[in-house]
Amino acid sequence: LGRKDDQVKIRGYRVELGEVQLRLQQAPGVRQAVVLAREDREGTRLLAGYVVSDEPLDKEAVQLYLKLSLPDYMVPGILLQVDEIPLTTNGKVDKRKLLEVEVSSRQGHVYEAPRDETESQLLSVWSSLLGITQIGIHDNFFELGGHSLMAMRMLAFIRKQMGTELVIKQIFEYPTIAALARCVNSGNDGLLPAILKIDRNHRIPLSFSQERLWFIDKLSGSIQYHLQWGFHLTGELNIDALESSFREIIARHEVLRTVIREEDGVGYQLLRDAAGWHMQCISRSEIMEDVHVWIGQQAEKPFDLASDFMLRVSLVTVAEREYYLSGVVHHIACDGWSIGIIVDELVNLYESKLKGDPSPLQPLPVQYADFAIWQRNWLSGEVLEKKLSYWEQQLKGVAPLSLPVDYPYPAEQRIRGGRVTMMTDHVLHERLEACAQREGVTLFMLLLAAFKVLLHRSSGQEDICVGSPAAGRGQQETEGLIGFFLNTLALRSHVDSNQSFSSLLQEIKQTTLGAYEHQEVPFEKIVEVLGVERDRTRNAVFQVWLVLQNMPGGGELRLGDVELEGAGSATITSQFELNLDITPFRDGLRLSLTYCADLFNEPTVTRMLSHYQHILEAIASDMSLRIGSLPMLSAVETQQLLGWGKGELTSYYPAGSQLSSLFSAQACLTPESTALLFGTDSLSYNALEIRSNQLGNHLRQLGVQRGELVGIFMERGINMIVAILGILKAGGAYVPLEPSYPHERLSYLLEDSGCRLVISTMDLESHLPLGPSIIYIDEASTKSTALPDAGITPTDLAYVIYTSGSTGHPKGVLIEHGSVVNLIGSQLKTFGIDSSERILQFSNYSFDASVEQIFLALLSGATLVLMDKKTQLDPVAFEALLLTQQVTHLHATPGFLETLRPGLYGGLKRVIAGGEACNKSLAEKWGSLLTFYNEYGPTETTVTAIEWQTTAGEAGEDILPIGRPLGNTRAYIIDNYGELAGIGITGELYIGGIQVGRGYLNQASQTASHFILRNGERVYRTGDDARWLPDGNIMFMGRRDEQVKVRGYRIELGEISTVLQQAPGIRQAVVLLNNKRLVGYIVVSEDYEKSVVQHYLENQLPDYMVPAQLIEIEYIPLTSNGKTDKKKLLDLSAVKEETQQYES
Repeated sequence: LGRKDDQVKIRGYRVELGEVQLRLQQAPGVRQAVVLAREDREGTRLLAGYVVSDEPLDKEAVQLYLKLSLPDYMVPGILLQVDEIPLTTNGKVDKRKLLEVEVSSRQGHVYEAPRDETESQLLSVWSSLLGITQIGIHDNFFELGGHSLMAMRMLAFIRKQMGTELVIKQIFEYPTIAALARCVNSGNDGLLPAILKIDRNHRIPLSFSQERLWFIDKLSGSIQYHLQWGFHLTGELNIDALESSFREIIARHEVLRTVIREEDGVGYQLLRDAAGWHMQCISRSEIMEDVHVWIGQQAEKPFDLASDFMLRVSLVTVAEREYYLSGVVHHIACDGWSIGIIVDELVNLYESKLKGDPSPLQPLPVQYADFAIWQRNWLSGEVLEKKLSYWEQQLKGVAPLSLPVDYPYPAEQRIRGGRVTMMTDHVLHERLEACAQREGVTLFMLLLAAFKVLLHRSSGQEDICVGSPAAGRGQQETEGLIGFFLNTLALRSHVDSNQSFSSLLQEIKQTTLGAYEHQEVPFEKIVEVLGVERDRTRNAVFQVWLVLQNMPGGGELRLGDVELEGAGSATITSQFELNLDITPFRDGLRLSLTYCADLFNEPTVTRMLSHYQHILEAIASDMSLRIGSLPMLSAVETQQLLGWGKGELTSYYPAGSQLSSLFSAQACLTPESTALLFGTDSLSYNALEIRSNQLGNHLRQLGVQRGELVGIFMERGINMIVAILGILKAGGAYVPLEPSYPHERLSYLLEDSGCRLVISTMDLESHLPLGPSIIYIDEASTKSTALPDAGITPTDLAYVIYTSGSTGHPKGVLIEHGSVVNLIGSQLKTFGIDSSERILQFSNYSFDASVEQIFLALLSGATLVLMDKKTQLDPVAFEALLLTQQVTHLHATPGFLETLRPGLYGGLKRVIAGGEACNKSLAEKWGSLLTFYNEYGPTETTVTAIEWQTTAGEAGEDILPIGRPLGNTRAYIIDNYGELAGIGITGELYIGGIQVGRGYLNQASQTASHFILRNGERVYRTGDDARWLPDGNIMFMGRRDEQVKVRGYRIELGEISTVLQQAPGIRQAVVLLNNKRLVGYIVVSEDYEKSVVQHYLENQLPDYMVPAQLIEIEYIPLTSNGKTDKKKLLDLSAVKEETQQYES
């Protein structure tokens, strides 16, 4: 087992040094190796490897080799290359000599002291910043714990103490004292002017940042810019000393006792006397609310910027030795860095007052007012123009971020927030730090790149802009000042899913360094030069925020013997849509995502933060991964999505079942029941069986083979159904040819389908193009009534229905018997249809919805109610049909259902909407009386693939979900990168399972591009956008090729239509994009007032979603299949300023 002194404990684990040493000796390039345990400067025990190599040692390659075979805690944190392994006189390894080798960094450089005055001065600066006394001139600043903010402070130190102006990029390019000293010695003109104390007898202007907040406060108040901190105090507290300490801080920092007065629209600063400041002292018994709620309420009380002190402090006495301390400071006088200064100074002042000592604090060299004057003097003219030019080039044309939100954007931006927090483990934190060091970036840059990947993958956008704070303290004099120095950086990147994460990271490094070099420009100046249109609903330029908490300050949380513990407010506000706050701790990284609660709900943000953590884990393992393939979902979420997308696996009919045999079986069960009803005419199941058998036998005699396409050119009626069944029984597949089609379209369909036979009627013969032979149904009346023996199987073709095609020609979709059989079996089970029902054939046979309507009736023993086209177009006649024929099952488009009056049709049991997006109001209107369904399915997946059911009061969002897959059907939502889209993330809907059609007739390339293999399964790419809802239902988001953008915002027209339809005086509404303007087409009631509707919309929708024009029409025009006729609406003179009446 080895010697006891060769067994050590590292991070709580027992480690056998010999085992690690053996692995190290096997690493590439290593000739000899020894592993020992030693302590770093902070007293932490770690493993050190001493290596003899014939070449310069590639330490990263060696550590990577070790990580593949050893746990993380067994990989040496230090690797030192030595000329030889020292031995004692008796030939053993001289461990003492090895341990005497100076180690000055985690990478194991041999220590080398400063060689000249410049290096000594830099060493002093580095020691002050890093808190490390012994630093070698070849140590890497970032490997020692340096970061971007510390680098900015280093520049200020070098400027002040060494009289040289450097830029932050040089710190990254020359990260050692030896290299940086050469930059300092080379000199750099253009030293930033120092901040000087100014005469207080003149009016003091506001800083740029103060001016912006002052304008905001005048316009709409500024509660969202209140900064709050709170502590729970336990111990013997000297209240007088506490108040006196705060008062001294206020006296010491002028900005906390500065008020803002106005003259001629310009704000200026005036000082108050600190003697007038008092701390509020209150007993717990005087507070009715929970103390945390009360603390939150203190932050909601507005400041009067013209008269109030900018710091309010309240002390709540709970018991003799227990208190709550709450502070609220306005952002116009303070920033996050300043909070740390307040706490540090409070601790020191309180301690000195307890002892009766004078103040331990050094006098401040300047005040914030001095900085305000310096800023306005320096940041002007050519300096300002040059820096503004950089930002204009960086941010011109930046697109707003369109994240998938849970709630529509309110008409005005709101600050009600929520927060989700997660903690990574220390191992991931360490691995990310190591990755950052290898890539020559800071941890912030790496975390920002990962955040941009999350936003890119969640939104589908490539133009990603994230806001982040810059300390704004480029002058050393400002380090100890309280004030609003913080500035906003807009960090914009183009994120390409095909690039590697490492590549993106290097781009973000350059973007970030460039932003740091130009960080002095106030953000409000950048917004002005960009000419960004102000939006009441969203922040300008960027909508999300990232901050890594690495500011100095915050000292020991203790007031003498009184212990302080953080006590947060119960109130959470959010200035941004999302605000990711990351804080490093010894145990890992705390990820805190604050969100706008009027846009997102907590589960959505929890998933988003989980996805971010998965991205961090992925890049920590392999930074060369393509951005589009970085895994975001956990294994649990992946299985959940796959489970939701899988319809029940079952058999609705015996194996081998096909449509004609199932109908014949039903005809045997209910021979005398009415199968078809058309006006006063009817046909029993037995009669329909006989007539269709005769036609089938006739077609067989004419040479119709299995799978042969046979056309039907007929008006609606009993003979049309006979024709469909007769073709199927002959083994053929029917092709609907609508008599109302133009001659050119009919010619194309006949040519493309190759139909040699077409079943028609004498009165229509002259309308049919020449070519195919015409068959009349009456010709079959003398044929055999026996069931034709065609040997049909489930994989035989049942029909070809043509849909519109992107090439300008329609595409023929090939659907097999087995697909239709599954559809009908699943729907009969869902609807619970029996032989007593009457099902309306609403859709004409040239539309695939007719297939479901026809065979739901004919395979269940129910009656199929037929109607002519005239009845469908006449609302009075249609309602009369529903009543007189006692229809129980109505399947129509949402647009048509909107025209009906629920409650008048007593026989109806269920209503099914399909063919286009369905809104909540329609479901509520029908669902309160009967069962309402919303169906979805492309023709390519056999009518209906996904379905949602509601009853009274169950309708959810404004646009209804389409539901879940039918039995033996599968649904996948795939993001732009070929991966499963997480809950709430929009992606393309793919459908798999038995109902997926064969493809397109005579269009091999179209078939190959839409009917694809995914993980060994044949699926159909719908071209529709969709997303998963948290309850496992699917929400249809529209066609991918019909996405609408207005003023850079991606919008859903259906959402606007729904809101418009809910406005007073509006009966029906459709919103379309016409000449880049939103136009609302409305059917109004008698109490309609345009101004009332306009006001309603402005209070319900963001500016960019309010229609520019409203046009009154008598009714919403519908196409022949019942969908909204958008072409007719757009053909109206919609661009006129005045509304007009629409006449069909």
